Amino acid sequence: MSTMIAEVYEALKEAGASEEKSKAASQAIADYEERISKANISMRELDKKMEVGFAEMKIQLTKIDGEIRVLKWMLGVLIAGIVSLILKSFLI
Repeated sequence: MSTMIAEVYEALKEAGASEEKSKAASQAIADYEERISKANISMRELDKKMEVGFAEMKIQLTKIDGEIRVLKWMLGVLIAGIVSLILKSFLI
């Protein structure tokens, strides 16, 4: 049997609801509050996991960015070398 919120139970009884309905309603509210608190805990855990995931992703993207810069320089040097060889073959 789930917990019951005594204040809600007493208020419903005072308002004229039957004992069974008062008890069921106060238990339903208590169950709902418990589910909400569990959901809040789950959301906090998810937020922490997402923060860690984003931090790891940022590190990986930084590494990839560095590698792309190196590849750009290598491609530039290679193109310059090819152009110089073509020019040399036509000019000499």
